[in-house]
Amino acid sequence: RAAIPRLFDVRAAVLEDPEKLASCRQCILAVHPHGVLSLDHLLTVAGFDEALERALPQSERSALSAGVLFKIPFVRELGLWTGCVDAG
Repeated sequence: RAAIPRLFDVRAAVLEDPEKLASCRQCILAVHPHGVLSLDHLLTVAGFDEALERALPQSERSALSAGVLFKIPFVRELGLWTGCVDAG
């Protein structure tokens, strides 16, 4: 957890209304910008941000991922392990 901010420019999630977000049964979370590495997506799915984790626990989230990622062995396992589902 301590190594990620040293290697990458990681910033805290901006939540406009965490209490209202926590009370939603279902929501769409947009992560921007989406870079080539898509580290922000992985950190979001993995529960890296403490404020987001309090509002939307990782155990209750899933993420959409490009179908092609499920054809790459290690990437497929990582996606499944973090709760990703095929967006197609």
